[in-house]
Amino acid sequence: MHMRFTNILFSIVFIFSLLQASVAEAQNKKALKAYQKAKLALKADDYETCWKEIENALKYDADYFDALLFAADFKMHEENPGAAIPYYEHALAIKNLTFVKYRLATACRDHLDYAKALKYALQYQQEARIPEEKQAEFDLFIRSLEFGIEALANPVIFEPKDLGGGVNTEAMEYFPSINAKGDILVYTKRMTEGDKRDEDFYASRRVEGVWERGAKLEGFLNTHDNEGAQSLLADGSELYFAGCQRMDGYGSCDIYVSYFINGLWTKPENLGQGVNSGSWESQPSISPDGKTLYFVRGKAGYTTNTSIMISTRNADGTWGKATPIGAPINTPFAEESPFIHFDNQTLFFTSDGHAGMGRKDLFYSKKQPDGSWGTPVNLGYPINSPANEFSLIVGPDGKTGYFASDRLTGGFNLDIYSFDLPEQSRATPIAWVVGKVRNAVTQRAVTGTLDIYDLKGKTSFQQIETDDDGNFFAVMPIDRMFGVFVNKKGYLPYSANYDLAGVDTAGNFILNIALQPIKAGTKFTLHNILFDLDQYELKEESFAELDRLVAFLAENPSLKAEIQGHTDNQGTPAYNKALSLNRAKAVVNYLVDQGIASARLSFVGLGETVPIADNATESGRKQNRRTEVLLR
Repeated sequence: MHMRFTNILFSIVFIFSLLQASVAEAQNKKALKAYQKAKLALKADDYETCWKEIENALKYDADYFDALLFAADFKMHEENPGAAIPYYEHALAIKNLTFVKYRLATACRDHLDYAKALKYALQYQQEARIPEEKQAEFDLFIRSLEFGIEALANPVIFEPKDLGGGVNTEAMEYFPSINAKGDILVYTKRMTEGDKRDEDFYASRRVEGVWERGAKLEGFLNTHDNEGAQSLLADGSELYFAGCQRMDGYGSCDIYVSYFINGLWTKPENLGQGVNSGSWESQPSISPDGKTLYFVRGKAGYTTNTSIMISTRNADGTWGKATPIGAPINTPFAEESPFIHFDNQTLFFTSDGHAGMGRKDLFYSKKQPDGSWGTPVNLGYPINSPANEFSLIVGPDGKTGYFASDRLTGGFNLDIYSFDLPEQSRATPIAWVVGKVRNAVTQRAVTGTLDIYDLKGKTSFQQIETDDDGNFFAVMPIDRMFGVFVNKKGYLPYSANYDLAGVDTAGNFILNIALQPIKAGTKFTLHNILFDLDQYELKEESFAELDRLVAFLAENPSLKAEIQGHTDNQGTPAYNKALSLNRAKAVVNYLVDQGIASARLSFVGLGETVPIADNATESGRKQNRRTEVLLR
């Protein structure tokens, strides 16, 4: 899940320390001469000769402190901490210098020996004078070593699977994103031959569980410039991505959007100064309703201090001024690669500012009932390692993770893999709803807004706009009860109810909505008016729909409404009529309390006398237990 460091990616700090290291008095002049040759070879980027001369120096003088330290640092930057540890330990035995203990602690951590790493780190803490500005970083180092001990003792199941030859090739494939149906994967591809800097977007379709051969996205999206780090809208109609060094850019890298229209991707549009700045913006993730954009900003170009930002879409389609997501997600260190799941409640991201296995780890945070974000949780070992974890997206089932890695190809190439997330780290699976809004009389398309309301949470989950043909696509997590409402001027209110608790994750819905033009004498059902068994006190889940009925009656002051209560046939006819009457009266009382004149309202209890389904089944009885509105 991470990108390996290679020999040519030496840390500038460590190279500088190697080249500037004091030349201790070697007991053997041949050792000193070999050491000097090694430094010259390193400066010339001749790593093969560099290592050969270090070996010669230690052959001539096995206790040559600077050569031992050089060898250890060299092996660290070859990503071979196991080979570095003996050199550090030998050097420490010769000179008990505090800074060697810190480097040894780091090597032990990278070799997954967290207990030994913690021992040396605590010794360093006791002996060193840690600058105040570095204290928080060192405290995090200690906490991460303690976390590593615990995580190593309690590994999670991690069984990555290659997505296959349809996606992975001899080129580099990375930064995947997926649609809410889980059957389209878009990813960035970079060729390893020709212009190796050119990145383009490809897409693969999953058919019967197999990812088909990926093809370059058609249209005006891919260019000779770099396109990367992208995010696909839930319905697949929009693609947000990072574009760098472009004529219409505000900084080094900006975030753009392209639209899928008539089978082609449009020319990218810069999202504007609400999102983009003179800094570095990248790695966007769009919420399932398309209303919130998560992305990463570096303070001055790409730096080690990056933050996750949020921008919300305005009513006119522009994007509002971005703000940091804030604590507890953002830290003074680096947070990157945000991915907001289709449940719109679970955010995955990478960070080196929370206790983890080493460098950047993968975390998730859950949105709380008050809208804040919960404490980030590490995904655990071996999903996370001492190396830098790259990025992660999660499919609509809430459990299938997709990531790019080269650790499974020996560090030679980035490919895309999938795996099952541990049970405790999963997002909520979603069902998707697709449909069309039309006029029930003329059958013509009607444009408008669908409000998908969390009835138990008593909040609007998302608002979805239809396209010009009345089509819509929405997602709903399967752990709650939703009401779907359409209030369109000139039409009767529309509502539908989906209780998704316990629904199979494959349960998806087609919802074709026929809106009835307003006309006296017409009747419609309130699908989200709920009561407990044999009770007539309104449940709180009813208020969302009743408030929409209040708004409808306020907009149409000439209309009068008769509230009709209905029951199934369980119980005596007299009992059912009384129950339905009291339930209808409860609705009228609510409307009056909200300002609707009582003279415009009446109520009647019809009991079991007007069934619309067979009372022999529970499904039929459920349909018969209803509240209707007759307009007069």
